[in-house]
Amino acid sequence: MQYPLAAGVADIMPRRHPAQTDRVDRGRGIRRIGAFLVFWIALCAIDAFRPLPASGGESIWMHNSSMVRWVSSGEARWIYYVDPRPGLPVHPDTLLFEGQMIGNRLVGTAYVFSSACPPTPYTVEGIIYFETDVSLYGAVPVVDPDSCDVVDYTWDSHNAALRFHYAITIDRAPVVARGSR
Repeated sequence: MQYPLAAGVADIMPRRHPAQTDRVDRGRGIRRIGAFLVFWIALCAIDAFRPLPASGGESIWMHNSSMVRWVSSGEARWIYYVDPRPGLPVHPDTLLFEGQMIGNRLVGTAYVFSSACPPTPYTVEGIIYFETDVSLYGAVPVVDPDSCDVVDYTWDSHNAALRFHYAITIDRAPVVARGSR
């Protein structure tokens, strides 16, 4: 079946010579590539002047509507809750993650929280492409609420992908890693 509007489209379209159409399409493609390059260069220039979290010190990040503190000392990293979102069974200064940078990878232990059981650790890791947005991935433990034992691991949980978005650097002296002098 032919639709009435589509039937007349060919009649109202201006006819062009094939060589002319080719030139027009090539020109549009070049303009699109040029616009993309200008956009990419501008994005890189903006990113170059954005304050990035230091490899030694502290910064504030957002994570699932909670404010967290990212602590760095050399390659070591710790993440603590500052202002947990309502309903989360944690208090400020609760450890959410501890690990280390290995090249551009962040590897370590995250914790899943429950009101019935103590924090349960699980392994997470992620590749750092942009230092202002970090995602860590890991199979989340399924905890028996009666015994607090880990009965399984699942990727089907919002805790399997932990996303952090940089907010601001805290101006403090560098942090000394735990257990070192």
